[in-house]
Amino acid sequence: MMQAGLVEGSDVTTMDSEGPEAIPTCLTWQGHEFLDACRNEGVWVKAKEKIKSIGGEVPLDVLKTVLVEIIKAQVMGC
Repeated sequence: MMQAGLVEGSDVTTMDSEGPEAIPTCLTWQGHEFLDACRNEGVWVKAKEKIKSIGGEVPLDVLKTVLVEIIKAQVMGC
């Protein structure tokens, strides 16, 4: 989530870590926008269906774009 710019935090990975470790300190503006976009259950379900139809796994920024486009369509009445 830090690499995607959704949270700020400290990398606390050590040589003994089994994988990357981090301590999140705050949610970024982009993190707030992502949460706002996926908060609505109906929008979330539509986004998952759309992504599943194109292969199932997409980068986080693509997921956010899909969520925002669904919300825009609802606002515009399409």
